[in-house]
This record gives sequence, C-alpha cells and structure tokens, in this order.
Amino acid sequence: MKKNVIALIAGGGELPISFLKTAVAQKENIIVVAIENDADKNIQDFGFKTVWFNIGKIGGIRNFLKQEKVKAVIMLGDVKHTRLFTELKFDFYGISILAGLKDKRAASLFGLIIKEIEKLGAKVLPSTYLMEETLAPKGAAGRNAPSKKERKEAFFAITMARALAKTDIGQTVVIKNGIVAAAEAQEGTDRCIERGATIAGKGFIVAKASRVDMRFDVPVIGLKTIALIKKYNGRGIIYDAARTFIMDGENTIKAADKAGIYLYGMEARK
Repeated sequence: MKKNVIALIAGGGELPISFLKTAVAQKENIIVVAIENDADKNIQDFGFKTVWFNIGKIGGIRNFLKQEKVKAVIMLGDVKHTRLFTELKFDFYGISILAGLKDKRAASLFGLIIKEIEKLGAKVLPSTYLMEETLAPKGAAGRNAPSKKERKEAFFAITMARALAKTDIGQTVVIKNGIVAAAEAQEGTDRCIERGATIAGKGFIVAKASRVDMRFDVPVIGLKTIALIKKYNGRGIIYDAARTFIMDGENTIKAADKAGIYLYGMEARK
C-alpha cells in the first residue's frame, strides 16, 4: 500500500539532506518544498518531486500542499534570520494572515505556519521524525567530558541557554568563568560563537538549548561547530540531550575527541 505523502519544507544546512537519505532507504512518499536562497541545490537529486518557493510565498506554499493532498509536513533546515530585515517579501495571503501577529519572532511565524498547515488537515511532524539516530545522547558523546568542577559551570551555561531559548531570541550562549560572553540573536550560532570567543578568550564553553516545540528550529552540532571551537581554543559544548542533532555523528565526535573538546548532554527539561 502506498504511503501517505509527507512534505518536507527544507531550509539550509545538512538536516534536510540527511532526512532525504533516510526517506529513500525507508521508501517514504516525499515531496520537497525547497526554500529559495537557503536549501541546498543538491536537494533535488533524490528523485522526489521538488518545487522551489521564496519563504515569503506562504499562500503559494499552502496552495501547493493542498493540491498535493499532503497528510503530513516536516520542517527541517535553517532560514537566514537576517533576511527578515531585508529581502523577505510576503505574498497577499501571507500579508493577510500576518496582520494579526503581535511580533515576528521565530515561534510566532512558525506557529502561524503550523496553524495554516493544520487547517488543510495535515499534521506537522516533530523534526525528529526519521532522525532519531542523529539525536545527541545524555552525558559524554565522546571520550572527553567536563570535570566535576566544570559541570557546575556547564549547568549554569545550559540554564542560560534555556532562558534565552524561552524568550525566542536565540538558542546559543558562550560562557567563561560563570559569565555570559555572548548570547545568540539574529546573527546565528556561528557568529555568536566567534563573537563570544573573541570576548572571552580561550577556555570558553558553548551551550545550545532546544525550544519546547520540537517541530521547528531544533539545535544542530556538526563538524563546523567543532572547527570553530577548536579555532578559538574553547573547552566544549553543552546541549539538551535527545533534543539536539549531531550531524555526521561519527566524524563530528572523532573531531571533537581529537581536538580535546567535550560534547556533553544535560538531561532536557520536562
């Protein structure tokens, strides 16, 4: 029996590609809505029907999902937040439904998109669907781990990151000696790490927290993250266990082990 159609709304980064590789292996019935200027061009190489939309064309995306009789939607990948200030232009339908929003934070925008999808009778799946093996573990992911003394600072770091995520401003903080050197806003994780490392100097740690809603914007750790922390002589990364993705897990953990960087998962809040 043919499986129900699942639409992948794909932004940038490795997550959408990883999802499609698994979807091919499991013979899922996928169509891809790729976001222009964000999604990887190679996303159309998996044999699934792929259409490209500007992120502001909410009405166009909605009509396409309706036309394809989509029963489930998953949203993966990042959209450059800085575009909210410059090139993002909504279609008429988008303008009409956005008028009622009190702000345009990620949770507000994605919450609205989820409601519109649900009006079509489709379910929005958690970002972890088919991606469970990519989720980061509790405790040390590799050989390195924070000392007992360092875990006190690790707890402070993840507490600060969770507080930031709750405000829907960002999800990453850079900490050293119990001081927040940088908190992520619209610049994104990489630039936050660079800024915090420049301020704090060597020996900093990075904390990445997840949102409560796992249907969008789940934090990601990858080779690029490790390379940045190594470049600036950081000690490690603290994250929400089972609510954070480690991309290319084997190689990312090996790179962290080799660099003496710890990847350490704290039990996620209930």
